[in-house]
Amino acid sequence: MIFTPDYVAKRFQEAAYTLRRMPAHRPKGYSVAWPTIVYTTIEAYGWEPATFKVSRPSGAAIDRLDETLDWLWIVDDDRKALIWHKAVAPKKGLAWISQKLGISRRTAYRWWRDGLVEIAGDLTGKKNI
Repeated sequence: MIFTPDYVAKRFQEAAYTLRRMPAHRPKGYSVAWPTIVYTTIEAYGWEPATFKVSRPSGAAIDRLDETLDWLWIVDDDRKALIWHKAVAPKKGLAWISQKLGISRRTAYRWWRDGLVEIAGDLTGKKNI
């Protein structure tokens, strides 16, 4: 299979989405002894923010998540941070992470794109795509 930088970016976005859908880890043996309070609809309205359950990821999605996270070892730490943060919040862009790293947005975009190219090249066996 030939990996492209766009395909690699989409796989990282899928991995971030899969990770958000994973169930929360709670250690066994710790629970609350108080009984659960059941409110009527009128009493419960507005006390807590509305929540909804998302479906758990499939086994294949978790396997792709594990495989995709292994790809981060190919690039250096700065590119790793840019790739992952862009995958977690794709609509935010790279401006907020570039401020944290102390680089310009152009440099952040270039490093992010170079990291994707490096990963794609390593996965296909070619160093330059």
